[in-house]
Amino acid sequence: MPTLGILATPYINLTNKNSQELILDKTLLRLLAKKNINYIIIQYTISKSKLNELLNNLDGLIFPGGQAGNFYDNKFYKAYFKIQKFLVLQAQHINSVTRPFPILGICNGYENMILIERNYNITKNHIKNIFIKVKCYKNYKAPLFSISKKYRNKRLHKTKKIIHNNLLAVDPKTNIGDYKIMATSLDKNNSGFIDIVKHNNYPFFGFQGHPEVNNGELLEPFFKVVKASFNKRKKASFNKRKKASFNKRKKASFNKHKRSATAAIYKNSKIKTLKLRVLKY
Repeated sequence: MPTLGILATPYINLTNKNSQELILDKTLLRLLAKKNINYIIIQYTISKSKLNELLNNLDGLIFPGGQAGNFYDNKFYKAYFKIQKFLVLQAQHINSVTRPFPILGICNGYENMILIERNYNITKNHIKNIFIKVKCYKNYKAPLFSISKKYRNKRLHKTKKIIHNNLLAVDPKTNIGDYKIMATSLDKNNSGFIDIVKHNNYPFFGFQGHPEVNNGELLEPFFKVVKASFNKRKKASFNKRKKASFNKRKKASFNKHKRSATAAIYKNSKIKTLKLRVLKY
């Protein structure tokens, strides 16, 4: 079965701005179970060396949503953002060198992906340059307006409105680097914002809303790459074991031959020595 890594966001206590917990929506986990996909919860406090080791056994990443609001000035959230940025860079490397490795960003996870794409840090100016304030909170069902004709014809024309729980969003006029706008939407005040994006060079998908709730069909392109990543990783693992087994047999055969040859040489040398001794006399 494929395995995904989920980078759960820190839960920020609104009273003291402290964080000793992670937050994650069970709806996403139920969807993964339905798709027969394993998952590993990644803590943002994990070391980079352990992350690199873990990535070898994953078939993609999910950056889920967190709390609604702007927590970019929180130290726990800054630590989380740094790990997310590191993971994006590592995913780009894996895609370029070994196998397809997708990322799914949902709500706040997607917002951070746009910041990372622009190589922004989470400063007030950078936040201001990327995000606008919107009214999409408390399970607001936003309509979709597709930019991509192909995407609309295949998936969006039958899609229900996507549930949103966000106070920030990306303006359609904003430069989002190599991401392509797949769909836009409107908040309660009819203010437009980007709702779905896909990276031009990597299998990275971003959703401002929560398609995992009742729009799972929109995630099929992501899951398709997850399966491809798993198959390639599985094949590489099989070939690695096969090669290791072959090398082990080859080494064992070589050692056996070496021992036999050594024994033969020793035996022949004894015989020759004996013969020589006989000849001497």
